[in-house]
Parts: sequence; structure tokens; C-alpha cells
Amino acid sequence: MESHDNFAYLLPFIFFVFGCTFVFLQRWGSVSGRYWGIGYISAAFGFAAPLILEKLPLEAQAIVSNAFFLSAFFCYGQALYSRFGVPPALAARLVFSAVALATISYLVMIHDLKGELVASDVACALLLAAPLWQVRGRIRRPIDWLLVSMVGLVLAETTFRLAAGLYLG
Repeated sequence: MESHDNFAYLLPFIFFVFGCTFVFLQRWGSVSGRYWGIGYISAAFGFAAPLILEKLPLEAQAIVSNAFFLSAFFCYGQALYSRFGVPPALAARLVFSAVALATISYLVMIHDLKGELVASDVACALLLAAPLWQVRGRIRRPIDWLLVSMVGLVLAETTFRLAAGLYLG
């Protein structure tokens, strides 16, 4: 293994450390810390799934990885709801996530990579867009503006990547 191959382990490790930090911070009253933490840990496992599950078929790796990423974006949305005191539409979000995972899994099984990537990006974007829209009227402090701006940038990047993939693909 080349020394630069270790980079593949760096991103999951960083996300895992961030996740553990947020989960730890919930002990001091950060209600949303639990959701940010679980989200980051889920994303870490999403990035690490192909490394951890290398003995499984590629389809299984892709489905598990996508499930972790959907879980991460679901939790990020929950963290926003929690942070700003907005009641989440939990049942609707869970159903949406289940339908998204079923759709992505189907596309993985029929080997439609472009469809899988589009479905995954759309689902992740919507799992962030709805909470972001719903908390917009409750942003008061500068730190909240920064948080919402960062989440907005993640949403913009996901949307841009989706649009570029559709345009170029």
C-alpha cells in the first residue's frame, strides 16, 4: 500500500472524531449535539463502509454506504430542528428516508450508477433543505447565522454536484 493510500482512512476518522465530540458535548446541555454527533458518526461509517465491508459484493457496500449517508443527513436535519426548537415531521421524514433508500437500493441492484447518484444527492439535499427552510425564521444570534450558513453551503454543494452531474453526465 502506498503512503498516499492512507488518505482514504483520514476522512472517516475525522468525521468519527467530530461525531464523538458532539455526542460528548451533549452532556453540557447541547441538545442538538446528539444529532450532530450521530450524523457525523453515520457519515464516517458511510465513507468507511467500502473499506470495512470489502469482502461483501459491491452492491451491498453501496447500499450500506448510502444508508449511512441518508442517516447522516437525516440527523443533521434533526439537529437543526432541535437547535431551533422546531417540531420535526419525524414520521414523514422517516418514510421519505425509507423510500429514498429503497429507490437507491433498486438503482444499485440494476447497476444504474447515474440514477443511484442522482437519487442519493436529491434525497440528501431534501433531508437538509426542509429543515433549513423551516428554521429560517428562528435565526437570531450570529452563531446561529453561521451554523445555518454552513448547512446552506453543504446544501448548495450537494445541489451543484447534482446539477453538474446531470448536465455533464
